Amino acid sequence: MKTVLNPVKVLSAQSLAATVTKDLPELFAYYGLAIQLNFSAANTLVGSLKMQVSVDGENFVDYASFTPITVFSANSIFFLDNKMFPFKASRLVYTATSGAGTVDVWIDGVRI
Repeated sequence: MKTVLNPVKVLSAQSLAATVTKDLPELFAYYGLAIQLNFSAANTLVGSLKMQVSVDGENFVDYASFTPITVFSANSIFFLDNKMFPFKASRLVYTATSGAGTVDVWIDGVRI
């Protein structure tokens, strides 16, 4: 049975003036995951955005298939992988250095 994760907005106008950690909905066993990041004032942001994953939902590590973002453009779309996403929990972590702006984050995928 195929289940489509309709595009889901997981962050809306989230301030990036400080460090932010956002847990994502459960994505276990989804294929073809995509994340869209819509930044405002992207050229003023200095920091790093990465994805972390966990099998147990408590101990997170950086997800090697998601290269940390350090150069921000207005809109960015990332296709994570065309394989099954095997992690129980995932989150986005933005570490602010300087600057300000906001981000909207959308995710999409298919569970087969």
